[in-house]
Amino acid sequence: MNIEYLLVFLSLVLTVVFAYLVYGMSREFDLGIFRRFFKILIAAAIVSIAGRGLVLLQLGGRLRGLPVGVDVASGVVFFILLTAAFWQLLRDWRKVSLDRPVKRGGKNAS
Repeated sequence: MNIEYLLVFLSLVLTVVFAYLVYGMSREFDLGIFRRFFKILIAAAIVSIAGRGLVLLQLGGRLRGLPVGVDVASGVVFFILLTAAFWQLLRDWRKVSLDRPVKRGGKNAS
């Protein structure tokens, strides 16, 4: 086994753990307004897992004819979805903040 194969496998395992943790958090907290944030994060993890899986198959010699840049493309899509998730979180957070404004020092205005 070469180092590239091990690194891709490690990133695949870490991404699966990330997806499991995000899914567990979304189920445990059940934060209604932030549901879209968690869905986008899970979609990003699925894209990353698919990309890592394709690269592993390519490195193992089981998939030939796959474009060379599939790992870069899956990484770009992952970060686009990650950015979209945090943009959604910021939008939802502002909605909550407008409902319950916060004074200086972090205390509620009520």
